[in-house]
Amino acid sequence: MPAKQRFRGRRRLQTTWALIAISALIAIVLGVVGSAEYYAASAGNGDSPSPLALLKDSVRLLLVESSTCENFPSALRLARFFAFLSWSAAAIKGFLTFARKRIELARCRRQRDHAVVCGLGRLGAQLVSDLRSQDIETIVVELDAENLDIAAVRAEGIPVMVGNATSAATLRDASAQRARYI
Repeated sequence: MPAKQRFRGRRRLQTTWALIAISALIAIVLGVVGSAEYYAASAGNGDSPSPLALLKDSVRLLLVESSTCENFPSALRLARFFAFLSWSAAAIKGFLTFARKRIELARCRRQRDHAVVCGLGRLGAQLVSDLRSQDIETIVVELDAENLDIAAVRAEGIPVMVGNATSAATLRDASAQRARYI
């Protein structure tokens, strides 16, 4: 797989999680600022909580443990929004990852007269590219879930099974018994 495609697949995955982390960080910072404003407005005696207590209140926003109050400062309302955004994005990303794996498995189990490529190293990636150029349906079995080529291969619509190619269950999931080439 060309290095440029490998980089794009990994970059997309890193960008998604980075945006979720940034959203959570924004929620925490705005939560600290908003909590400080809230306590300053509600406590007329000038006592303000410690920075650690403010941070604790801010983290509680991420855990959605805050009460509803109409008098929240705008920073605290924004923090609640970013906390919700972070949780929602992480939940959606997790669900889509799970669903993609299930759909990919179902798709692999229905394949016939296809090629099963065992391993996505330099040779395996070249083989996948050659099979794709010949319009041969392909399923890849790769042991290393962290292989940089997986995202690039999946981006081209080729299913990748993460597992041991010597395992009967993995080969069964890849429909190796109905494959034309292994």
